[in-house]
Amino acid sequence: MTFKKIALASFCIASSPIALLAANVKPVIEVWPAMVRLDYNPLIQLDVSSNSELLQEIHLDFSGTKNFKDIKEITVYVGGDVAKAGKKFASVKPRPGKLVLKGSVPLDSEDKIFVSVRLADKVASLSDKISLSVSHVKIGKSSIDLSNAKVTQRIGYTIAKTGDCNSKNYRIPAITQTKKGTLVAVFDIRYGHAGDLPANIDIGMSRSTDLGKTWSAVEPIMTSKGMEVTKGVGDPGILYDAQTDEIFVAGLWAPQSGHPIWSSESGTTSPQKCGQILIISSKNDGKSWSKPVNITESVKRLDDADTKNWACLFQGPGEGIQLKDGTLVFPCQVWNHKGQGGEGASRGVLVYSKDHGKTWTSSKETPHGGSESTCVELNNGTILFNSRGGAGGRRDGYETKDLGKTWKSTENLTKGAGVLRQPGGCQAASLKVGGKIYFSNPDSSSGRRNMTVKMTSNEGRTWNKGLLYDARPCAGYSSLCTVDGEHIGVIYEGSPNNQVLNFLALPYADIDKVKADKKSK
Repeated sequence: MTFKKIALASFCIASSPIALLAANVKPVIEVWPAMVRLDYNPLIQLDVSSNSELLQEIHLDFSGTKNFKDIKEITVYVGGDVAKAGKKFASVKPRPGKLVLKGSVPLDSEDKIFVSVRLADKVASLSDKISLSVSHVKIGKSSIDLSNAKVTQRIGYTIAKTGDCNSKNYRIPAITQTKKGTLVAVFDIRYGHAGDLPANIDIGMSRSTDLGKTWSAVEPIMTSKGMEVTKGVGDPGILYDAQTDEIFVAGLWAPQSGHPIWSSESGTTSPQKCGQILIISSKNDGKSWSKPVNITESVKRLDDADTKNWACLFQGPGEGIQLKDGTLVFPCQVWNHKGQGGEGASRGVLVYSKDHGKTWTSSKETPHGGSESTCVELNNGTILFNSRGGAGGRRDGYETKDLGKTWKSTENLTKGAGVLRQPGGCQAASLKVGGKIYFSNPDSSSGRRNMTVKMTSNEGRTWNKGLLYDARPCAGYSSLCTVDGEHIGVIYEGSPNNQVLNFLALPYADIDKVKADKKSK
């Protein structure tokens, strides 16, 4: 899916040809959900061409909005972009009916106007939407009527943002839901900069007990402080054992030498020479967590011939699964070639436990690719595994019926209507709900944008076009979870890039009703 802009026709009513040429306005309609906790939530963009005149009036109507109490303030800005506010024009408190905002802000010859909202600390429901129409703009002597400048945006919640835990950057989200209905999200708290390990990174957590309407303050649950490895811990994976009601989080500890993970050494489990995979767990819905357990030696299997090239082994990142027989499975990646980075240097692998997390081991590696992977269990017990790094802007796909003792490439994810594309390389998420599989990633071939959830009802042989839930450029990682019988939850890296992690509850009905993607047939 390309990054769509719907540039609607502009309308100009003026008393003279000079005024007619003085200003032109083109509404741009995009999918930009509004988030609780963010001060800047642009709903619509107006592209303006003028002779450096003054913006004097803008007429707004929020009549289509169901719950006005969801909105704390409405503000119009001149300049800036979808991620950063420009100069404030005027603000107003929400109310039914038409709103006229007046001011005096100069416009450049080509400028943008954004209508933004600030939401209440607790909205009535994440199913609520904000509807807005811009009916009239006065620029200089030009009086411009806009008959089609209308937009409806979803409401979500920003779980982590710049300033939480004294950190500017947040990345790499993963999420699960427990049998009590609690949502537990984990992610990287990247204190010093947005870059990867080794760095000053902790794994943070936030939880929601009201189906995502509100979330607890961010807190670190796995850190380098006082531990054997001191170069950061991150890239979390999460899975939930529904049989024992225990949550497991896996984290990667950077090599203590400080070298990149892909230049870890094979034939060793030394913390100095290779990355470490650690596990923590919670038996009380994420209220408290165990001490980390290092499982690197058991999953790296140094005495086995098939692992001789394995240098660094770690989780997804993203969500793991529990099989029907109770086996816990993290989709993982193994880096095979010391000193060589890039997509081709990694393979996919399963890290699994048959005794509810007491011990862990690993499978054989996939034949190709697999730097960041996700998996689901099909109806016949086969694990469908798909990975970042496929050729031609698509995902790699594999199947295993024996927990990774043997693998085969699956045409469901590599040919025909089963192709799942990616923008060069990016993590993705998948979740099986009943007889359907849902898949989230940036649905683009030219950059990380157009965050979309697709659905298949035939185990990956065909996929629908998907529901676009955020069109803005972003870092592109996401994770899926159940919420209730009507909604699927997604946590994703939003805009501004690297600085926020957002949560949306998306109706299954909105995703399922989208027609099949004809381009992939």
